Amino acid sequence: MHWSRQYKAATVFGEIDFIVMNRAGDVLFIEQKNGPFEEDDAGLHKRYGEERKNVADQILRAVGNLKEKFRYQCGPSARTSAAKRSRTGVPRVSNR
Repeated sequence: MHWSRQYKAATVFGEIDFIVMNRAGDVLFIEQKNGPFEEDDAGLHKRYGEERKNVADQILRAVGNLKEKFRYQCGPSARTSAAKRSRTGVPRVSNR
């Protein structure tokens, strides 16, 4: 799913590979990665050429931007919850 939102004087773009929602409104964001990963004390990383990116940070950034877009479209009182990390270090997001 591609998304965009206004940020200061520019438009920010991004994407999340899969979004699954149940009838209760709980949302699961899935970021698909291909190829090898690197893991260390800082978490799980994916290398893109010379650049190394933290997978959890990528997901949290995308989820944060989607939440901002949701609040913009639904009003500032729209309810969302903070992202939580599971025991594996991968972000877990719930609307509760």
